Amino acid sequence: RIICHSPWKNHNEVFYEYLFPKNGRDGLVLQDAKQSHIMIDKQNRKLLLVDTLPDTAAEK
Repeated sequence: RIICHSPWKNHNEVFYEYLFPKNGRDGLVLQDAKQSHIMIDKQNRKLLLVDTLPDTAAEK
């Protein structure tokens, strides 16, 4: 997770690279975006931009 406690300012690029089961990459470009967090969708191996984080107790 990337937790941001303020809006994204200017130009931001976030990349996620993985090696297993095969090499791949995903990315997000944020320009003057509202406050949000970034998480990884483990099934699809994609970055997700979310307004709030889910309850961590529900993940366990």
